Amino acid sequence: MATSVLVTGASGYIGQQVAIHFRNAGYRVYGLVRSIEKGAHLIRHEVIPVVGDLNNPSTFLVALNASAIVVDTVLDFTQKDPFAPNRGLLEATAKSAAELGVVKTYIYTSGVLVYPNSTRVQDESSSLKADDTAPLFKGRIAFENEVLSHTGVRGIVLRPGFVYGGATGAGNFLASFFANDSSKDKIVLNNELKGQRWPWVHIADLADGYVRTARNAHIVKGEAINLVSENAPSYEELTLAGAKVAGFKGTVEYNDEKDSGFLFTLANKTVLLRNDKAFDLLGWRPTHVCPLDEIEIYYHTVKGSWN
Repeated sequence: MATSVLVTGASGYIGQQVAIHFRNAGYRVYGLVRSIEKGAHLIRHEVIPVVGDLNNPSTFLVALNASAIVVDTVLDFTQKDPFAPNRGLLEATAKSAAELGVVKTYIYTSGVLVYPNSTRVQDESSSLKADDTAPLFKGRIAFENEVLSHTGVRGIVLRPGFVYGGATGAGNFLASFFANDSSKDKIVLNNELKGQRWPWVHIADLADGYVRTARNAHIVKGEAINLVSENAPSYEELTLAGAKVAGFKGTVEYNDEKDSGFLFTLANKTVLLRNDKAFDLLGWRPTHVCPLDEIEIYYHTVKGSWN
């Protein structure tokens, strides 16, 4: 019988592709969704939709008990404690394992912004206690430690780069760089933000990393692993390239004004990372080139057509 996997957030940008990739790799996959409507597309990919509430594991207990692997891709910003649902799932997974007398793997989806601002290339051994870490990521680091030290599961943390490629969705960071099209007459870039760089990862490479992690869980339990490409284009490079392919022909201005959006509040830092651990322990290497090199493909994919 095929090994079973439960993927949370299976209707989301990352969760959907991860669930499909597990199924294509031969696993029996349960995809946790909030409604049967959100899970309808999963059926076409042989993923079994499970309607449930992540805040209440009893609503999907049958699928949880049936699964040897739990892949958690959810971060719920609507919660007072965004990590409460993840913590509840972690404990429910451990309880299920204990009651059934089996070993279960819990794979948590973190991210590269837990690392401090630095132009030095970092890896998983780098300290995550920098003073400039935003409160959200301090909470994420704390939960990462809970996962990695938990004695009731094989806990593993994956830190994807900024994800791009495939269908559009809230997790496709590249889509926002196509907003400056021919209807705009001006782009304004902040002088502080323009040079910031982050590692990226294509959604297909990322999904492959999850499957490799599950297959090697006995080796990488208790590990945090970067799933990133080695390319880190600057915010300015991406903005201008995205605007060009979208047909922008206006002017570019630079200023020192900040705002309260995601980039300034959470991502206003440079993070450069190595992926040696993923290569050494998982045999993982990203196969897609830098998003800048094929940005016209991603533009037309986001827009849904080729001219």
